Amino acid sequence: MDFSVRLGVLVLALAFLAVAQYVVEMPAAVEGGNCVMEYLPPKFSNSIKHEGGVIYLWADMPVEVNIYYASGSVQQSSGTELRLEVGTRDMVVVRNPHNTGVVYTACRGEPRLPIGLADYGIAMTNPPVAYSYETQVVRAFATLKNFDAYSVNEKFHGFSIQLNLVVMVRTDGKTQYYLLQNVVDLWDFWINFVNNIWNLTAVEGVMQNYAIKGTGVVRDEKFYARALNPQYLSLPISVALYIRVGLSRDGQPWFAFGYDVGRGVVWYDNVTLLVKAKDVKIVVTPPREGLTGDGHQMNIELVVCGICCGDHAVFKSLNLDLRLEYWNGTAYVPPPFLYNFGGNTGETAEGVSVAYLGGGSARLSAGVFRPALLYSGYVPVRVVDADGARWFAVRNGTLLDLRRPPVVYMGNETRVLYFGNSLGADAVAATRPLNVTYSFRREHLVAVRDWNGTAYRWVAEGAVIAYEPGDVYLSNGTRLAVSQVYVDGAPVGKTVKTTVAKPTEISVARVRQYLIRLIAPADSTEVWADEGSVFKVGLADPWDLPNGTRFAGLLINGTSAREFRVERPVALRAEYAEVYYWVSVETPVNKTTGWMPKGTVLKFPDIINFGNGTRLIKPSVGEVVVERPVALKVEYAKRQHYVKIVGVEEWEGWVDVGAVVRLNATVVGGVEYTPAEVVTASNPGVYKPLFYAVYKTAVRDVLGVPNPLGTVRLCGTAAQAGLDGSATVSTYTKEVCEPAVEAFPISPYTAAGAAAPAAAFALKKRRK
Repeated sequence: MDFSVRLGVLVLALAFLAVAQYVVEMPAAVEGGNCVMEYLPPKFSNSIKHEGGVIYLWADMPVEVNIYYASGSVQQSSGTELRLEVGTRDMVVVRNPHNTGVVYTACRGEPRLPIGLADYGIAMTNPPVAYSYETQVVRAFATLKNFDAYSVNEKFHGFSIQLNLVVMVRTDGKTQYYLLQNVVDLWDFWINFVNNIWNLTAVEGVMQNYAIKGTGVVRDEKFYARALNPQYLSLPISVALYIRVGLSRDGQPWFAFGYDVGRGVVWYDNVTLLVKAKDVKIVVTPPREGLTGDGHQMNIELVVCGICCGDHAVFKSLNLDLRLEYWNGTAYVPPPFLYNFGGNTGETAEGVSVAYLGGGSARLSAGVFRPALLYSGYVPVRVVDADGARWFAVRNGTLLDLRRPPVVYMGNETRVLYFGNSLGADAVAATRPLNVTYSFRREHLVAVRDWNGTAYRWVAEGAVIAYEPGDVYLSNGTRLAVSQVYVDGAPVGKTVKTTVAKPTEISVARVRQYLIRLIAPADSTEVWADEGSVFKVGLADPWDLPNGTRFAGLLINGTSAREFRVERPVALRAEYAEVYYWVSVETPVNKTTGWMPKGTVLKFPDIINFGNGTRLIKPSVGEVVVERPVALKVEYAKRQHYVKIVGVEEWEGWVDVGAVVRLNATVVGGVEYTPAEVVTASNPGVYKPLFYAVYKTAVRDVLGVPNPLGTVRLCGTAAQAGLDGSATVSTYTKEVCEPAVEAFPISPYTAAGAAAPAAAFALKKRRK
């Protein structure tokens, strides 16, 4: 025997019927022989155990398979039927790429496993339903019309039919597990009945003759066996197999094995365990709810396979009907779910096709075998509604009432509106896995509390509420202003934008405000102020405007008050007693800026005397009255220097800068002076200009005779008199010159006249 079951976490357990059932949404697997049948949830992956060779895979929907070879390469394939060749060190991974579950079967080579009917405590629907139940009696029926089978190892022309199940015995502080087998062997023209009991309490469970009592014996300390004498086989034949368990009067567990070939039940062996027990029962349990001590699952199965000792039967022809039932306390009923393969025995078969007939029955004939699901007594139903997504497991064929009231009030200020379901029906018979999704809208009651009462509204869950209460204006300069908005007691500001996820209360806190009108010389304003608050006039004093105006001496309604308690609407008139303007004046001598009172008169002198012989005259502006901001540059038409002329001619006075002072010719002391240069008033000061001086005279001696030997001098310049005694002297000078004449008293002409007689007299004398 080689059998194990793997099951994922069980979720959403529901005690729906007498048999407890669970919808499985995690990976779940059943193994039998060299095959494994597994459920993969959406997007899940799982590796396949193997020892190398060929792997056959069948799936109800296409799956993806990756083979990771030991060499490092990867082979990818997909489909519903795959043949994979792998080595012992290669890894095979199956992946479900879909958004729904997938059920697949993988066999290590051609399927070789017990074939017939089996219940593993898990219905491999999509998704699976796990369940458990217990009983005291299991029976099986077989009607054989013909067969042609060969048991390979034992060299028999025949096969066996096995009824296998697990019994749980509870003693003080310990639980024991036993595999019970009621077997009918058929070969050639013979039929025989055999039973076996295996201890599954531990991995190496043993049995001793002293601990068990029956008509059989313990073999090799491994198992208990009882075999009847073979009987002649005449086909067709109908056989019933029975296994019953219970407690004796003294509390010892017993196992009864029986058969019926049409003449009544023959209980051919009644085995007693020589221990005290509290309970004994046949159990079918999901793996994580209860595995045997050596890891086997507690199941029941009715299968065909080889005769004894791990033998393998090959069928060439077969006509066999099987039926499996258990006692539920009131009647015999078929198991909730049936596979076409078993696993709690080491014998296997091939070449058998299984067709389900209903009522826990199947017809076995020669053909191609594929591990498959035959029948499920339970159907998984997934319901998605306002309570969320839930799985239910219901009896196959159950009529489901899918109706929902149009409106369901949840009692917590929440309601659900239903608009139908994905099946579009009010009722449906559950004969296959169903997914029923209701169209609904969950709504929550939203209360808005404000000054005028409370308003209620149903709002869809997930909807976004954008609410801006706004201020309430009355007709007399009064309003109720929003001071804060609360969502479920938490402040959120003055507006609300929230996603509705539950019943919600929006409350608006308001404050009474009055309109305060402030009338000012500029920038008059209106403001709403809270009742009872103090309104402070924030006007500056002085108040400088950007246009160069300053107000000072602020008065509010004629008073110096700056704060007013807000008790009603009010108008405040702001006035300034003083007005100033910004004045910027630039003159040639300075630049003045500053605030000046309105009406100030700015006067500018006609003459600006710098005191250094320079002055300005004729200003561009004589005076300005400050009636507005002033920006002024005063310019003077003329700049003058005070000029004093000395020397030959004297004059003084104001002269325009750069002007030419015209000089006159003059005669002083007989000397004629003519200006020899131009005087330009480039600077103030004393100027002594250059003159050309000319002096004309006649030099005579005392007798009035011209004296050519005379010299005339003028400011250091001398001129010799002419033969006629005339003389002209000229020079350049900046001063008045005093002319001077130098001459002998006697002109040579006069001397000559007197010398002539004397000469004559002398000549005369010499001649004498």
